[in-house]
Amino acid sequence: MKKILSTAILLFISTSASAASLKGDYPACTSENAFEKLQAIIQHKDQDSYKEIMGTECFFPKKDLPVDKIVSMGWTSGVAQVKVYFKGELYDLWTNTENLQ
Repeated sequence: MKKILSTAILLFISTSASAASLKGDYPACTSENAFEKLQAIIQHKDQDSYKEIMGTECFFPKKDLPVDKIVSMGWTSGVAQVKVYFKGELYDLWTNTENLQ
């Protein structure tokens, strides 16, 4: 019974990860450090730094951008690390967990 349940859970996780996409409602960043920095910039309402980081390390992903893999999902932190494929490259992105669908 445990083996069947474990197999079902693994199948659900792998199916969910492959069917995931980004909503495009929240920004994504190319590093965890940049994502943390963006959160601080937003908290401090630093408009100049916001414009700079959104032009270099962070962006709003296209709606329904497919996610190849969910690397981590921080249930308490609200931060997800995902891998997305775009134009021949596989990118690691950090975003809000609410950005996943």
